[in-house]
Amino acid sequence: MRVVVDASVALKWVFDEPESEAAVALRAEDLVAPALWLAEVANALWRRSRIGDITPDEASSLLFELHNAPVASLAMEPHLDRALKLATEIGHPVYDCIYLALAVHHDTHVVTADRRFAAAATAAGLTDRVRLLSLDPSQAASNVRFARSQAPAQDAAAASQRGEQSDSEAASRTAAAK
Repeated sequence: MRVVVDASVALKWVFDEPESEAAVALRAEDLVAPALWLAEVANALWRRSRIGDITPDEASSLLFELHNAPVASLAMEPHLDRALKLATEIGHPVYDCIYLALAVHHDTHVVTADRRFAAAATAAGLTDRVRLLSLDPSQAASNVRFARSQAPAQDAAAASQRGEQSDSEAASRTAAAK
């Protein structure tokens, strides 16, 4: 089955983290992602290097490993209009919605470790299109509970959607992707 994976899942292939085992198991699937995923993992590796979790040489080595992962990197340009519409619909940044638009195009789902992304999609009724890495489809109801618990954060999400993201918010997003 074809599955779209995002950068939060790919990073678990190279770091020993919760859910890494589930992420590695996904590598047996037919994986696709918008070419954006490589830029996102490169940025996360840079941040980890910057804070001293890894050396710059380790970051380069891990990026090489990820570049050779079994993921078909697809052009994102054909999906930007749909991603923009989805971002507006679910109130979540376009860059995550590019993965969602690709999943819709291929009639499949995105697997992510990004709880906010999964919650936003679930709240908009797109539970079948975005799945948390740690959840099998029968547990998707917990996405709904998480989405409801995030209601107070909607103002911050709206600011983020407008591109008003501070370095600490970006670091939090990267940390959430760990």
